[in-house]
Amino acid sequence: MEEGNVNVAILWDWFNHSENFFRQKSITPENRVVSIAWGMSGIHAMHWLSTNSPLLDTMFWDDYKEQMRILFLPSDWEHTGCMDVLCLQQGLRFFVEFSLNMIGHNNLLAGTDSFFNDKALCDTMDANMDCKLTRECNC
Repeated sequence: MEEGNVNVAILWDWFNHSENFFRQKSITPENRVVSIAWGMSGIHAMHWLSTNSPLLDTMFWDDYKEQMRILFLPSDWEHTGCMDVLCLQQGLRFFVEFSLNMIGHNNLLAGTDSFFNDKALCDTMDANMDCKLTRECNC
């Protein structure tokens, strides 16, 4: 990963691939960060790794993920992601496509205070789906 080409979806995907790697290789929680951190590239990442190398041996995965968000993402990424969920409209798409798209946007907020719980996500989906479909569902 290099700065400039990282967005929330790419970082989320990288986190998931890393977690799958941890499971497949049976990497213990205390060794997760050191098992992947030094594979990062890019000037910002390398400076961060050099500066924080003593911490890497004791840093936990969730703390590392938070540091990666700070390093690579704009400061308003969480608010922007929340607005993406709130503003997503069904339009002419099939409901399945619309709902999976909304769930995908919400998944990018996992682990944050902005993550929509099931009820909030369903309410947002109801509010943003096609009006004709809404009327048929509420009969």
